[in-house]
Amino acid sequence: MQINDTKHIQKLIQLIESESLVNIDLALQLIKGMGLPNDRELHRLLLSYRPVKVRRLCLQKGFLQLFQNSPGVLGVTEYNLRFNDILPYFSQLHWLQGLNFANDSKLRSLPQGLEYFNYIRSLNLAYTSLTSLPKFLQHLSNLEELNLSFTPLKQLPLILSFLLKLKTLHITGTPIANLFDILPHMPQLERIYMSMEHLQDLNDESIEYLKRIKELWIPENELRFLLSDIYNLPNLKTYQSRYWHPASGDSPMILLDSINGVFQMKGNSIMEETFAFYEPTLKWWDKYRKCPNPVTRFHVDLHYWNTSSSKLLLDVFSRLDEISNAVIVWHLELDDEELEETGYEFSELLKVPFEFYFRW
Repeated sequence: MQINDTKHIQKLIQLIESESLVNIDLALQLIKGMGLPNDRELHRLLLSYRPVKVRRLCLQKGFLQLFQNSPGVLGVTEYNLRFNDILPYFSQLHWLQGLNFANDSKLRSLPQGLEYFNYIRSLNLAYTSLTSLPKFLQHLSNLEELNLSFTPLKQLPLILSFLLKLKTLHITGTPIANLFDILPHMPQLERIYMSMEHLQDLNDESIEYLKRIKELWIPENELRFLLSDIYNLPNLKTYQSRYWHPASGDSPMILLDSINGVFQMKGNSIMEETFAFYEPTLKWWDKYRKCPNPVTRFHVDLHYWNTSSSKLLLDVFSRLDEISNAVIVWHLELDDEELEETGYEFSELLKVPFEFYFRW
């Protein structure tokens, strides 16, 4: 029997909102015993209502479905999960299709035990600090998509040739030097996301290998830098370039990357020329919302902003109003009531749902 009716959901919410560990534990036992309800409000509450205690209880009881950042994909970095918290459940996660470690700059090596998840089909390691790939990666025999974009990795290991189901490889922004040494050993590969640097000074043999790939994808702003031999390849395709602005003392870091699924704003917004700063961001969202990802999670971690920034931030957030399955994830400290209230004020002016992510 599964809990789905409104009365049961409201009772569970009341137990969780009581902030009593006993009541929260009781609610989780009821949910586990009767089936996890498919209720968005309850899911959001479990993750964002004083989650330091709730999230730990969810992990202890194996409610890993709550930590999906897209259907079937576990957001390891996004929810600040420790791999050791996930590992005990590897044989029970029949719904799991992928693991997402993207945007974890502290990740320098893949965790031991990952090889037990040999049923996953996607592994996202974009924006990590990996410099090598371990041999146990070859045990992920069902892997269809591997994302290594924007990492410091310089060499692709030959073990990738053991991944016979691997169809899609992402290496955009990654300084891979041996791509054309590895490609002959990966005839099953159908799709590569790459940068113009990977397509410079190619010999005829390398170009022939590229022709055998079904789809070659590069950022649209790099197309003009390609030589004619590459530019005219019939399998060459382009996608929306990422937008990245580094943080400064008075402006936030902004990273908008649809291909790698990273949407983030972090820092202060106290600059004088507010519109000039946010105009590229607004234009990027205007283009993106014409053809968005199935899921868009925009992480906002702002500390201070001035009055002129408030209107521009609202303009930026409102771009997500018409995007299906978009969410603004509002980051804050557990005791920052002012920032929490400001997040609620923004949410009341917008259609896009907010999730409040208290650091733990």
